[in-house]
Amino acid sequence: MVNYDSTDAYQRLKKDPEFVALKKLRSEAIDVAGIDGEVIDGALK
Repeated sequence: MVNYDSTDAYQRLKKDPEFVALKKLRSEAIDVAGIDGEVIDGALK
């Protein structure tokens, strides 16, 4: 579980190019929960 200071902080993180660039690695590393709480067919949505 991750806690953000605000919804705005979370929205900025999702748009950060460095964070977006690691999406494939995050998809491969988890199989229970994902960004925005959804994993579809083993990949982050």
